[in-house]
Amino acid sequence: MLDAMPEPAVRLDARFVDPAADMPTVEIDGAEYLGMLRVDALGLELPVSSVWDGAELGVAPCRYSGTVYGGDLVVVGSDADSQLGPLSELAGGEEVVLSDMLGNDFAYVVDGVEPLQPTEIARAVEDEEAGGFALCVVGSDGKAHLVVRCRV
Repeated sequence: MLDAMPEPAVRLDARFVDPAADMPTVEIDGAEYLGMLRVDALGLELPVSSVWDGAELGVAPCRYSGTVYGGDLVVVGSDADSQLGPLSELAGGEEVVLSDMLGNDFAYVVDGVEPLQPTEIARAVEDEEAGGFALCVVGSDGKAHLVVRCRV
């Protein structure tokens, strides 16, 4: 799937993007993707689906809410080793980059890794501050287990 991601056609300075704008997407194999998530410290590079969908979650992490432009993006992914499972190895200070489909890179630093009770996905979303980015890891039971908070 990573090879199917197109090269960005246009680059723009994200400082000039309306924070209320939605993120552009690209369709690949019938699914819409908003960008690529990269965590070099773990060797992770994953496409991010533009919509929260239980079926899509088995393929790639999904946007739960927000955008990078609005500074309130929350991405949810499975605890599989091929997805967000390795995030439990983060200690803080690592770089996380989300590249949108316009070729803009949004770099963040891991600010904290918190275990969650299985029913606390709402806490992960509600606690997200402006300018941040959260990655929630869910188990095969579909319940949240971990949140990684990232800051600019």
